[in-house]
Amino acid sequence: MSARAFLRVLALAVLVFGAAWLVAVLYWRARAVEVTAGQLVGWLLVLPLLLFAALLALRAMLRRRRARNVARSGQAVAGGENAAGDPVRPPDRPLYLHAAAVRTRAGDDPAAVVAALAQPVRPPLHPGLRDSMGLPVFAAAVDEADPDRMAGVLAGTAAGMPPRALRALSLLDAVAEELFLAAQSLQASASSAIVHDALERRGLHPHALHHSRSAQAPEAAPVAPPLQVRLLLPADWPAPAHVAAAARV
Repeated sequence: MSARAFLRVLALAVLVFGAAWLVAVLYWRARAVEVTAGQLVGWLLVLPLLLFAALLALRAMLRRRRARNVARSGQAVAGGENAAGDPVRPPDRPLYLHAAAVRTRAGDDPAAVVAALAQPVRPPLHPGLRDSMGLPVFAAAVDEADPDRMAGVLAGTAAGMPPRALRALSLLDAVAEELFLAAQSLQASASSAIVHDALERRGLHPHALHHSRSAQAPEAAPVAPPLQVRLLLPADWPAPAHVAAAARV
């Protein structure tokens, strides 16, 4: 049994015993009952134990029933797919990570951030940030974050944007620039690979162009693979913040 499951069972036991004892004491006081030793054992020990055991049995029965229902639904779905003759879904294609960029208080290198997470340091109370109740929060500022400069860059679109959005956008600039440079290098490599593949299909070695008459002919510009950018922004940001973030990228 895990620690969380043990704590849940312990909390249930405390709740059952506490409720049984409270009801017994209130009943005895309301009826002015002279409590005997047998009543103490029966009301304060045997009855809570029986209630606790019944609740545990009911909980286990509900879990088994839920597991059976899930297993039956899974078998029904699998049987329906096999009966319909649907093809088996191919495995997902792997996602290759070519570059990463971060801007955090822990560092600008992903390896440094991972090392900092292994031994986290609690930040102090921020002198200016407050939560919804007006209380100070624990926060560590990033030196590169400059919300005032970002507000000036965005000009009119920054109206109504929260300060946290301006800080995030100011850090996004450096991250986006670094990733775009890495993507540009990757696209150049992909374009070179496309040219080499085209020459090999024509039966020419890349160096043969320097000694061929067709070397003077204009070459078709290689088409690099498209670059798709997806921003994952907090849903509670206002609409101007989403528009400004998309415009910066």
